Amino acid sequence: MKKIINMIATMAVLLGVAGSAMAETYPNRPITLVLGFAAGGPTDVVARILANDLGKELGQAVVVENRVGADGLVALNFVKRSKPDGYTLMFGSNGALTMQPAYKKSVDFDVLKDFTPVSLAASFPYLVSVPISSPYHTINDLLDAAKQKTVTFASAGNGSANHLAAEWLKSAKAVNLTHVPYKGDAPALVDVLSGRVDMGFFSSITVESYINAGKLRVLAVSSGKPFPTHPEFPTVAQAANIPGFSVEAWNGVLAPAGLPKDRLMKLNMAINKVMNSAEVQGQLEKLGQRSIASTPEQFSRYIASETAKWRKIIDDAGVERID
Repeated sequence: MKKIINMIATMAVLLGVAGSAMAETYPNRPITLVLGFAAGGPTDVVARILANDLGKELGQAVVVENRVGADGLVALNFVKRSKPDGYTLMFGSNGALTMQPAYKKSVDFDVLKDFTPVSLAASFPYLVSVPISSPYHTINDLLDAAKQKTVTFASAGNGSANHLAAEWLKSAKAVNLTHVPYKGDAPALVDVLSGRVDMGFFSSITVESYINAGKLRVLAVSSGKPFPTHPEFPTVAQAANIPGFSVEAWNGVLAPAGLPKDRLMKLNMAINKVMNSAEVQGQLEKLGQRSIASTPEQFSRYIASETAKWRKIIDDAGVERID
């Protein structure tokens, strides 16, 4: 009898260990990838490309969830409060992760304390765009005019990347650029197309069709290097003689703070495999974007350096911070 009891006890232990191992298999259910922007925009499009192939790589569906509001902060705070088990992830943007903390007087989160950076994903520059009816044919035409009179620029809102990019340009060249904020790129673009606002910094995916239709003229590109799909566009840094001028929107995947190391590394390896695949890189190129997949450590350092960069730019430009 004692022998039988011991055998039963041993079997129970073995079954418990096996059950525990099965329970800890990651992932064993769908993953939610949260982002703070509406469907159809450049961030959403890349998130869905990543989610589709990442799901195949991990063997579980990755579902994109759009939680729109407050320049991405609604989504960010939702993920911040989520369980750090790897099943709720954030597809974060530079606006919410680095620009808002630099631009606002205070925010109720600390990116590097409240989140686990997993990997950078993709980036894209902005195109300095004017309506085809504009008298400005080069960025220096626009800057020369802005020394004599006020030139208006549209943005997706206060503290957005295209707002702060123009503030950097204004400060660097000491010109009269007046900000006209909108609730998103779409209404901002409408008023630039109509000529009600003189110019704006817009993503390629937002303005490509209008460029091809002859409704917009591109004066320069905001990246530090020429734009691969439009090498004919000069960079702001070169054309306007502003050394170091480089503004790119970028995205990356984060998890709530406390994500277990094994899950972090599994996610990082899978994301890098997806974003560095020839197929995905080809899709990104058509969207005017490029893969910048990274290690978690590289992503953490990038967040810190970008936040410091924008704090300095905002200070140097004398931009008033908001609550």
